[in-house]
Amino acid sequence: MLKVLAGELSATFNIDGQHFDRYIGRKISVVGSLCDQLLLHDQILIPTQDYLTAAGLIRIIGEHNVLTLLGEERISFIRLRGAFGYVRGTGEDGRLLTFNAPNVPSSMPIDQSVAASLSVIDNEYKERKRLPELLISRSYEIEMQTAVDATHVDTYTDLFQTALWKEEYRLPNPELLALPGAEKMGVRVIGPGTDVSKNVIDACLALGLMNIELYLAKKYGCENVSTASPIGDCVSLKLSRLTGEKAAYEKLWNFLEVVGIPEISGPLLADQKEMAKFIKLTRGRDAEGFRQWFSEKSDLTDKDILKAYIDLLHETPWIQGKVGRTLRIAASLGLGALGLGLLVDAAASVVDSFVVDKVVHVKGAKFFLENLRSFSGRIEPRT
Repeated sequence: MLKVLAGELSATFNIDGQHFDRYIGRKISVVGSLCDQLLLHDQILIPTQDYLTAAGLIRIIGEHNVLTLLGEERISFIRLRGAFGYVRGTGEDGRLLTFNAPNVPSSMPIDQSVAASLSVIDNEYKERKRLPELLISRSYEIEMQTAVDATHVDTYTDLFQTALWKEEYRLPNPELLALPGAEKMGVRVIGPGTDVSKNVIDACLALGLMNIELYLAKKYGCENVSTASPIGDCVSLKLSRLTGEKAAYEKLWNFLEVVGIPEISGPLLADQKEMAKFIKLTRGRDAEGFRQWFSEKSDLTDKDILKAYIDLLHETPWIQGKVGRTLRIAASLGLGALGLGLLVDAAASVVDSFVVDKVVHVKGAKFFLENLRSFSGRIEPRT
């Protein structure tokens, strides 16, 4: 199973409480990212501190579609309980720490956090019992403190490599930093106005978020990571650890464009029924076959991926060749009645194994692309 930690699908928590509105404000990119992930991965894990991410998805793509994705385990949530920031003490020293507030959804028990977040869209969903139950059952929970403790040293090490770092910020205690810009006994978090190119605390927080995402990806067995960190597009020191995922998206759509499949997130955003059809299209053996095929080719250049696709179009599976046809004919003639039952059983076993490993993997990729081309061709572009 191909799994991704999809940080960019998260409504990144902010203490001003406006992260839901900001999430809705970038609904075009949310739908685009969701489409990418559904095409490339079997399961999408979305980190979140409260469940405003889920509420935002319901508003953007509809309750029915979110229920489908949850029910089929295409999406799950990693609930990080608590928040983190750069906290300064009474002196110049500070460090990355977590904090909790008892009446804030990010710190509440998971059932209360779900209820509080869904109250924001109280008139926009009907499944009052099933939806909260699915959100809870499709969640992994971890304390933010655990993730920060596991990653903060890596974050400091990464910060040392940036142009913003100065040796005067280093303190004898490796757990502490002396970063300028924080008030005594104050806390800074990622939010509006974050400037990772000029502010060293903002850079530290952004690197911290990226390292937390990498930690979660490893912990929950994800092959790929896409980050919500504002430093994600600004630095290259983490790209190898981020597995080249941005390049994979670019390669995917470069390839799909060449084979006649246009970008379709716009029409899907405009029509929730079409989104439901797209979700259905991206599940099943053909879709899995395509994902596995593309995953194996994603390290290639655009030109080599296209060449591999041309080779795939001309490939004739063994089951369609002379020996395969013989086995199928033998099975269809009922040779078990002639005392050749063991031979037929062996042949059937070989055929079944081949069908799974070859037809699903190779033919599935071709069938899926044909179906996706047909689907995208009948959707009227909307602006």
